[in-house]
Amino acid sequence: MRTPHSLDTQLPADQWPLASGVIVDEFDVGAISARSYGRDWAHPRRWAIALDDGHLIFRDNEDLDDDLDHE
Repeated sequence: MRTPHSLDTQLPADQWPLASGVIVDEFDVGAISARSYGRDWAHPRRWAIALDDGHLIFRDNEDLDDDLDHE
């Protein structure tokens, strides 16, 4: 699967290139809302993805390039 990813802090997220990787874990975050954390940053994501370059990142369904039928 592929997902946008960049280490360049100056590059806007909508311009990140696609990086390849493998889903290594799934988290049930359906009942968690931003209000339950009392902040608008560092929200939990559904998928843990090990990128081919060695980075571990976390993404939601809409961030993935491939279609997922895990539900």
